[in-house]
Amino acid sequence: MLAAAGRRSGCLARRHRVVRDDQHGLAAVHEAMPGAGMLVTSGGVSMGGEQDVVKAASQKRGTNTFREVAMQPDMPQGSGTAGPSGIAVFMLPGTPASASVSLCLFVAPPLDAQQGLSPEPPATARAILTSPVQSAPDKRSFLTGILAARARTVTRVTGPASHRLTALARANTLIIVPDMWPA
Repeated sequence: MLAAAGRRSGCLARRHRVVRDDQHGLAAVHEAMPGAGMLVTSGGVSMGGEQDVVKAASQKRGTNTFREVAMQPDMPQGSGTAGPSGIAVFMLPGTPASASVSLCLFVAPPLDAQQGLSPEPPATARAILTSPVQSAPDKRSFLTGILAARARTVTRVTGPASHRLTALARANTLIIVPDMWPA
């Protein structure tokens, strides 16, 4: 999904094989970096615990910062540099919905800049929701939806969980819901 998004943005994106969620797996990814202009990983960046293998290993291999961003889906995000040439690294959450939203918000703008493209704000539209939505307290929510431009309506596409791609594949827009938005 991430490599396909990179290709749609005009990049020569390559997908590394899936690696184990440990120090050896991450070392394999870093060994595949020569010639890369940017590295994007998905998973292993939670904000505490032994599951943070990407976080732990990347801090040994470059200058990286991890933050909790007040957003839903998922909050942990990481960015920095790696390797001798200091290529840009973005470490995204592991669930597909979370990684997709994070890619749009945090990776697409520097990716465009790296390609020499002028920064353009994402296309926005105002539409009438066909059903109520709600945001978590103190978090901005990014929900998948289907925008019917002519009718100026947007319908939330729901799925059973953020690890499923079904809702994400059917959606053509993100619904941005401010924190504490009432139902």
